[in-house]
Amino acid sequence: LAQLTPRHYYYNDACAVGGLRAIANAQTLYREGDKDGDGRTQYSPSLKGLTNTGSSGKEDLIDEVLASGAKMGFMFAITSSSDFGWTANASPRVVGRSGHRYYGVNQAGTIYFHTERPVIFEADGSSNDPVLGQ
Repeated sequence: LAQLTPRHYYYNDACAVGGLRAIANAQTLYREGDKDGDGRTQYSPSLKGLTNTGSSGKEDLIDEVLASGAKMGFMFAITSSSDFGWTANASPRVVGRSGHRYYGVNQAGTIYFHTERPVIFEADGSSNDPVLGQ
């Protein structure tokens, strides 16, 4: 991985936040549209579950690259999922080279960040880490 300038890793950080927003929107669509077709309203337990959904099996709620868990220097994962809530994290592959901060989002769409470690979520999806933009 080539050394990126600060401008590049801030761009990657912005893409990570965009990816988490896409996951949040996709989780809402998945739950409300019963995308797995089992008659229950629940969230997807995995990123891959947010692709190839719908009755035709061809509706992607997030793109295949994001669903792979790696995009723009960040690693993405749904870290917790139940019928009632979920959380997801985005961590830079190499802090200071591929990204500047760690990010996390919960079922309410609130994005948190931390500069030294992944965002930590409580069982209810809340976090004591700073909220992005506040």
